Amino acid sequence: MSTKIQLSFGVRQYAIADGCTDNLLFNELPMALYSYLQEIEVTADGVYTLRRDDTSYQVGLFNSSVVYDIGSGRIYYPSAEQDQSAR
Repeated sequence: MSTKIQLSFGVRQYAIADGCTDNLLFNELPMALYSYLQEIEVTADGVYTLRRDDTSYQVGLFNSSVVYDIGSGRIYYPSAEQDQSAR
C-alpha cells in the first residue's frame, strides 16, 4: 500500500510517496516537537502532513493535528474541542 504525504516548509513543498520517514521528522522538526511525537507514540507512518511557516510547524495525524509555536515553544492541538495545551 502506497501512501502519499504533503510537506510544506515555507516556499518548499514536497509530496512524498510511500509515507514519511523517521529520519525526515528528526531532521525537519524542532527537537521538542519530535520528542513529543515520540512520547505519544506517533511514528512516521502516522504523519500525513507537515507544514511550516514563519510562526509554526503543523503535523497532521490520522484524526488530529499538533502545532508547535516557534516563538513560544508551545505544543498544542488546534481543534476547538481540544483547545488545551499538550505542553
